[in-house]
Amino acid sequence: VMDKKASFLVVAVFITVTVLCFQTASSSFIGCGGFILPSDSLLQNTQNKKLDFSNVKLDLYSGSTLLDSSDCAPSSGYYTLPISSSGGSLPSDLKIVIRGPTGWSFNPQQIALTKPQQMCAEDQDLNFYLEGFQLSGRINYLNTENNQYLPFIPQNEDANLEFIVELREFDSNSIISTSKVSPQGLYTFNSILPGKYKLSINTNSNDYTFESQELSVESLQNDNLINQNFNIIGFTVSGSISTFISSNPSQQFFPVVLLLSENSQATNQEVQILTHSIPIPAKSQLVNYYTFNSSNSNIQFDQFSNLDFRFTRIEFNPSKNFQLLIIDPTNTTTYTPSSLTISQKNLQEQNQKLNLKISSKILLSTFSIFGQVPVSKEISSNSNTKTNYLGTVTVDGIEKSKINFNGEFELKNMEQNKKYEIEIHRKNFIYNL
Repeated sequence: VMDKKASFLVVAVFITVTVLCFQTASSSFIGCGGFILPSDSLLQNTQNKKLDFSNVKLDLYSGSTLLDSSDCAPSSGYYTLPISSSGGSLPSDLKIVIRGPTGWSFNPQQIALTKPQQMCAEDQDLNFYLEGFQLSGRINYLNTENNQYLPFIPQNEDANLEFIVELREFDSNSIISTSKVSPQGLYTFNSILPGKYKLSINTNSNDYTFESQELSVESLQNDNLINQNFNIIGFTVSGSISTFISSNPSQQFFPVVLLLSENSQATNQEVQILTHSIPIPAKSQLVNYYTFNSSNSNIQFDQFSNLDFRFTRIEFNPSKNFQLLIIDPTNTTTYTPSSLTISQKNLQEQNQKLNLKISSKILLSTFSIFGQVPVSKEISSNSNTKTNYLGTVTVDGIEKSKINFNGEFELKNMEQNKKYEIEIHRKNFIYNL
């Protein structure tokens, strides 16, 4: 006599067997299987460490239709996929596709079952080989607003900007492979064997300062995705100054652009630039300066031209602003604006570009006019005992300068784009300008 529990088990077993027999009676099955194996190169580099294949999947497709999926044994990598034939025929476009963790590289990535009955015979394995792992990363930049690294997008900077990452042997430093950084700032190396490597980055621009241009990385076989990022910690500021440069060497007055950073501890100081001593404002520290001279190729003498300046590799400082000062060491000219502040806001206004182009037009504001009237050698060598000058120069009826015994005079603080009436006054002489 059977109790109720035993009779339930018998019924359950009977139903299961009946269903299996029914499926077998209406269809035939063949089994395709094989192993996931490390490649010879990978096997040599894993140093007998076991690979874990528990996250590898095998998918059976007919064309683009998924028919079945199978896991594989975590240690041995063995897998099997049953293929069902309805009415004795099999689809003609069967294939097995392997799926592994992100960054795993397999060869082949899929196997086409052109002759399933022969290919899936008991003595033939359909094997996939793990060749290595992915080594990837991106370029970041330091956001000065929150002191965090954010993705750097090269295509936002310049269409011609190019970065190349080199993968090198750790000991010999020889190049194994190169990867061009994408317009979105990404690079990738595939099928990398376990071991120690170096990564270095190069660019066709000197405008960017990296925290380090070389990284060391050790790729282990259980690291399915290794990220190594290059961080930009410096930026570039550039602009132009519209000014007038005389072809007369004695009257060539070039501006100097000072780049200052905030420093609450700094006191008034001076810096020697060329032959001039230039004062630095209090609470400011000199970072760098830019000078011009007559050899600059973009200078057009005796007319207004634009002088371009450029500061590169300026280190980010989240807590400080920078300032540009445009000055003339000889105090013969002034510029508007003569001071510009560079802050995080400037970068945000340019979609967080790191190559900051100063949009403000820096123009010549005031300048000096130098002149000379002819005098005899006797007059120039013998000073007047009553006065120390020969005459005066008026601008719009107002005396602005005196003529020395060499006939020289200077008119200061003349404004650009303004008409003046200049007259020379000397007793017993008449001059035409």
